Amino acid sequence: MTNTVELGRFIASRTKAAARFDPEVPWLLRQKVLLPDRATGFVERPELARRCDPTQRRLTAFHAPGGFGKTTLLAEACRLLRERGVVVAWLTLNEDDDGNSLASYLSLAFSTGGLDIRDAAPAGDADDHGSYRMNLLLHSIDIHGETCVLALDDVDRMHDPAAMAIVDLLLKYGPPNLHLALTFRELPAGLDVATPILEGRGVTIAVDELRFGKPEVARFFDTSLSRRQLDELMDASDGWPIALCVHRNSKTTRSAPGDLASNWVETRLLRGIAGDERDLILDASLFDWLNAGVVDQVLGVGSTRAIERMPALTGLLAKVDTAGMRLHPLVRQHCVQYRAAATPDRYRSIHRSIAEALAARGDVAAAMRHAAETGDPRLVGKILEDAGGIRIWQRGGPTYLRAADALLSEETVAQFPRLGLVRCIAQAMRGDLDPAKRTYARHAIETDGFTRDRPGGDDRKMVFDAISFQYIMTLCGCQPIGTSEMNALTSRIAAFTEHRELGTLVQGLAKYGMGMIETARTNLDRGLEWTAGARVQLMPISRYVTMYCDLNLGCIAMIQGRADDAAKAYARARRTAEAEFHQDVGPALIAKVLAAELGLETNDVPMRSSRRLKAELPVLATSGAWLDVYAAEVGTVVELVRRDHGPEAALAELDAADDFAQKTERPTMARCILGLRLSLLVLAQRVDDAERLWVAEGLPRQAGELLDLGKQTWREVEALASAGLRLFTAQSNFETA
Repeated sequence: MTNTVELGRFIASRTKAAARFDPEVPWLLRQKVLLPDRATGFVERPELARRCDPTQRRLTAFHAPGGFGKTTLLAEACRLLRERGVVVAWLTLNEDDDGNSLASYLSLAFSTGGLDIRDAAPAGDADDHGSYRMNLLLHSIDIHGETCVLALDDVDRMHDPAAMAIVDLLLKYGPPNLHLALTFRELPAGLDVATPILEGRGVTIAVDELRFGKPEVARFFDTSLSRRQLDELMDASDGWPIALCVHRNSKTTRSAPGDLASNWVETRLLRGIAGDERDLILDASLFDWLNAGVVDQVLGVGSTRAIERMPALTGLLAKVDTAGMRLHPLVRQHCVQYRAAATPDRYRSIHRSIAEALAARGDVAAAMRHAAETGDPRLVGKILEDAGGIRIWQRGGPTYLRAADALLSEETVAQFPRLGLVRCIAQAMRGDLDPAKRTYARHAIETDGFTRDRPGGDDRKMVFDAISFQYIMTLCGCQPIGTSEMNALTSRIAAFTEHRELGTLVQGLAKYGMGMIETARTNLDRGLEWTAGARVQLMPISRYVTMYCDLNLGCIAMIQGRADDAAKAYARARRTAEAEFHQDVGPALIAKVLAAELGLETNDVPMRSSRRLKAELPVLATSGAWLDVYAAEVGTVVELVRRDHGPEAALAELDAADDFAQKTERPTMARCILGLRLSLLVLAQRVDDAERLWVAEGLPRQAGELLDLGKQTWREVEALASAGLRLFTAQSNFETA
């Protein structure tokens, strides 16, 4: 069967009695053979256009899910060919097409596409109308001699075996000048596209080629997009053409993309998908990330592989590092909304299973988010309490703690009163010290001063959590160290270093707290001992606090004059921050500030006075900075400004730091700034102003009082003693100096 007559006979046998061509073709039927209109905002992609030209090979196969522009690209290629005078037949297929009707459709398509179909039949049996029609068509293509193209859109929608066999035989045995171009979402059963492709007579154009890159996205929107806007569009669309259309439409009409996207996903992307396969897609949409272990645990073994193999989702599952896959946001949004509205019980049960699976893996914030979707506040609280409450901060940082805090409702905290401290610490770590104090005071009343947990809770852990908050407020708030309150707090923290029954983490945290306190008191050997011990104990269980141990070890080394050790400790902390906690800018920023101070002290790092305290200090406040960090930043910036622009400019810069310290009620920081201001006034030859300020602040003139390390941190002593030395020397009071 190698000539057109034999091919026509075979096709006729599959078409039974095809209707004769009627010149009065119904309007709806003509739409099947008309080229689609050119898409609005069509983006020229020359290289892809060359690949899409069907005349370059026997078969051009467009294989991708809905919305990737298969039809648009093929129609554009056909339109260009017709402009060159090439005969192009276009036929859009659907579920109702069978072998009985296909012959008529093909004749109509080629006639519409410019082929002169001869009136006389070729030699052979013409008694059967189907045989006559197909033989006539194939003979007309053959004797036309020049290139003819048959473009079949949505081939996978045609399910009739006889119709599929006709297309398969056209592909294998059609006239040599006939070129076929097919679009389909999944490989159609009964159609052999592999052979011509493997033999080099065909090509597949798939998802990766059809997806838009950044340059195409920019041209598609035909506007000047900022880099941020372009990145956001790429992230939201993943280069999926239909997603870009939705976003552009919402931009031009100023409407939300949701309804339009949902309609398209439901009617086009998910068409024909039902039963278990549809349920699997809807359930998968409830996951933030399709991590294989979690998905298979919740939905059943093999679910991840089944999702990956779904033709409808080809190109719509993005790999995301080690997190797994991400379902395209546009598809996910629709499926989530559909599942929640249509089957709310299923929606809640899947979220509960996901929450429990993630909690078991230690992904607390994500588990809480899924638990919140169940509408069960007790499940949310149980997940966080089981994870240690505030100790998720000590494992993952304040960013992690803030994410958990955002998911805590008043109803949850009422059932789990210990979790009220999560909000207190989250506020403190944001730098909102006054709101943190008010929240703490309110929860203290409800828990008898944080001594009474819920029935079945742990009173001792609640006490330690309350002490942790008090410590953070003292540290971040730069409170005086010589007060009775501070002494009492120190004693309570020291006691917890012996509480083995509360676990290694609590012990290690208590030791870290003691190391920071003793360093501030200038008991450096004790501070070093406590901090080094905490580091060893916490290394296996809290890399986050280990990183802060390194920062304090660097501070101790700098005070003791061990510059190389300080530099190594800071660098170690910064490497950990950037490698393991890149979502939290705080530790890396603090390490950078402390290293800059060290560099200025040792003249190892060339610097410029480009940083400004008005902008820098609030950022440090949200990063959990303490007195050493604030003092390092203020001292470094002010010294650079003085060096580059003189003491008056440095005084103006210092005003921003003083304003910050006063407004946020950080008294020890304010005293350090006072010392810097006095020094700058003397350096600016304003000795009388310095003297008046010294008197107004009630500062002592006796060296013993000024150098008292029992009531002041070493930072305060350094700043005020340096200022006194300059002032008394300028006043020729050499004995006091």
